[in-house]
Amino acid sequence: MTEDNKFDGILMTMLQQKGTIDGFFDGVFGFLRRSTDFFVNQKKAEEIIVNNCKINFDKFTNETKQKQKEEERKKEEA
Repeated sequence: MTEDNKFDGILMTMLQQKGTIDGFFDGVFGFLRRSTDFFVNQKKAEEIIVNNCKINFDKFTNETKQKQKEEERKKEEA
């Protein structure tokens, strides 16, 4: 189990119970609002959210490119 996927089970359960991505994020941000000081500094909270989205968009793009290259390599071998 990697650091990336160690909470997948918990998060998938939450997503299934919430039913939508919007519901999932509402639950996450609701928890942060009630249980942390995350929203005390709006600018910092927005910066954290945007930076994490960018990092994960970049990871997604790289993973997609790697999968495409692997598929092309398999086709060439066949």
